[in-house]
Amino acid sequence: MALAPQSTASVSIEEHRAQLRQLVSALPVVELPLRDCAGLCLARDVAASVAVPAFDCSAMDGFAMRSGDLRSLPCTLTVHGEVPAGRAPITPPPGAAVRIMTGARIPDGCDVVIPVEQTDAEPGEGPVPVTVTVRQHDVRSHIRRAGEDVASDDVVLTAGTLLDATHLAAAAATGHAMLPVRRRPRVLVVTTGDELATPGQPLGPAQIPDSNSVLVAATIAQLGGEVMAVRHAGDSAALLEQALGTTQGTADLVVTTGGVSVGSHDVVQSWAAHSPRAHLTLGHVAMQPGRPQGWGHVELDGELVPVVALPGNPVAVHVGLHLFVRAALDALQGQADSRRWLTCVAGTDLGTKPGRTRLVDVELRDGVALPAPGGHGSHRIGTLHRADGLAAVTEPVKAGDELRVLLTR
Repeated sequence: MALAPQSTASVSIEEHRAQLRQLVSALPVVELPLRDCAGLCLARDVAASVAVPAFDCSAMDGFAMRSGDLRSLPCTLTVHGEVPAGRAPITPPPGAAVRIMTGARIPDGCDVVIPVEQTDAEPGEGPVPVTVTVRQHDVRSHIRRAGEDVASDDVVLTAGTLLDATHLAAAAATGHAMLPVRRRPRVLVVTTGDELATPGQPLGPAQIPDSNSVLVAATIAQLGGEVMAVRHAGDSAALLEQALGTTQGTADLVVTTGGVSVGSHDVVQSWAAHSPRAHLTLGHVAMQPGRPQGWGHVELDGELVPVVALPGNPVAVHVGLHLFVRAALDALQGQADSRRWLTCVAGTDLGTKPGRTRLVDVELRDGVALPAPGGHGSHRIGTLHRADGLAAVTEPVKAGDELRVLLTR
């Protein structure tokens, strides 16, 4: 059997991430309603078409008036109606005030709002008083000036922003109903290995539940992707070819697990060597766990679709998702790098082999990175959920040393 092309030397994590980003192109830009943009990446800068506030408005419930009418206190003024929020203001004559609500537009000529607590008026509901006596004045105007938060034409959101609820609220407040975004990348997931059985189904004498399928699909969703389908191919190159068959809609990325080494049952290696649709390179990254990796393209429905081929051990899959699948998804969505790193203190000694980065799953407690329960075996999926991140150990560290942790939740 001819082997798939091999990368002869180990590359660094960052070099492999760069290789994966080069596999993909950013998805086309589409305009979507705000309600559909949560979790998507903004494609272009967005400027305010409406200032925030849009006009001078009251910061308090109280009375709007001219400061020149407050030469001495206490001071009694005639009340010339009221201005609730959302109603066009009325302009009081000199020597008069207007009852005003928080958020209401300041009447022309008025330059101060006296909070109701600083007057003789009763707070809460009630008829507009005929007069109001100002008992004190704390010097502040209690007016929110137009544009003091965001001026018209200010850039509110920058390209590459992963949009959350506050971003979308800012877009709405500055006059936008639609945003230019890149849609969610569509991902086809294929797990391999005869030892894997569908979760919840009876197990054969040498089988284990297929946790990889759940781990990959859920993490892709967490990272902003849309899982088109999850399929299983066992250790059969023919079944893998079939699993990578026609899909409903074009995939933007394929993620496989298992079979990327050079063993006699490494199915991705076998498939890549025989399928005319496969254009894969298998190689090594200077890391532990997850040293064997695969990357390239597969022909799907006449299109070359990028492939990230991960090893099969669950913790190695977890590491590969957050380092490598994330890199491809970021590039598809037009993001530079969505990883979140935290500098912590090592809670124990941690070693690694020279020239290799060790990724250790850790719990974070008050800025201290502690080994996650259950040890560090790459099979240890049952307690992986108790880890908060992956400590990147590039050289031996002692307890108390600084340590960088890639957050995974």
